[in-house]
Amino acid sequence: MVKDLNDQEALSAAEAIQTKVYVVYLKNELEIPFPNKPWYRYKICPIAPSLRAEDRDEGYAADMCIPIFPNTSHPRGRTPLHTEPVFPYSNCYHWAEFQTNIRVRARPEGFDERRAIMLKGPEKVKMNRYWGDDITRMDELQRQHRIATGWQAPAAQPEISDSSEVSLDRHHTSASASTSSVNSGSSCADSALSEESEDSVGAVMNIFAGPNQDIIVLPLVDLWLDLAENLKQEDIPNPLDFFKERDAVV
Repeated sequence: MVKDLNDQEALSAAEAIQTKVYVVYLKNELEIPFPNKPWYRYKICPIAPSLRAEDRDEGYAADMCIPIFPNTSHPRGRTPLHTEPVFPYSNCYHWAEFQTNIRVRARPEGFDERRAIMLKGPEKVKMNRYWGDDITRMDELQRQHRIATGWQAPAAQPEISDSSEVSLDRHHTSASASTSSVNSGSSCADSALSEESEDSVGAVMNIFAGPNQDIIVLPLVDLWLDLAENLKQEDIPNPLDFFKERDAVV
């Protein structure tokens, strides 16, 4: 992950990490998978072996999750998600608003997708419906907590542009497979390209090259589709540990 940085401190930190094997849901690939690349970029949702911890600052409640069948336990009685074939673990959950981007290392032999555990269309619709409910609740719980604690938003920092104009830029931060821890002659019409048009062009280019990110600091992982052969149920770690591993390096 950090070899190309030529940063000995980052390399030493990476070598010192005791990495674990995690269960993740591959949500979507972030660019067209051209052949012969050393890695491919995905958005993933790490899978948890427990209910999520409450976090009042962010509005997270323990029930903001969905069990994955054969797990049927949920504080509010939510119907579990059914995979094809049946998920090999009986204690797992999807947590709401819990995702990140990674790079998956390519294999010369490729991946046998026949061994993948899939979440089909109707189950994805159900998952998105639950997430919609949770996001609404998150916003309300966070709002109530901030009122109760007298929370105030930090002052926005002024940013001076090249033209010496002052602008305010506010940033809001919140916090299946197995992986181991990626020309001067332009006319007036040309120069009038709107920001919306530029965003549209950028969106089209993202399909081919992926979103504009600092790729070198994205976790680079190995991926296995045969879950049960690579990880026992009792060894499934808390997915928050994955972010601790990442943050220890970047």
